[in-house]
Amino acid sequence: MPIKTANAETQKVTITLPKLILQRMDERFRPASAAASSRKPWPSGWRWKNNS
Repeated sequence: MPIKTANAETQKVTITLPKLILQRMDERFRPASAAASSRKPWPSGWRWKNNS
């Protein structure tokens, strides 16, 4: 059971961190009007698209 919990925590971090990084990148490098595009579904290749 501890292993399963650890895996769940690791997965959560693995999913959350890239999202936060991408949000920061969007804020920095994209025009403000493009921020709305971050609300669209992720490209199909992205692991965590179904967790949003």
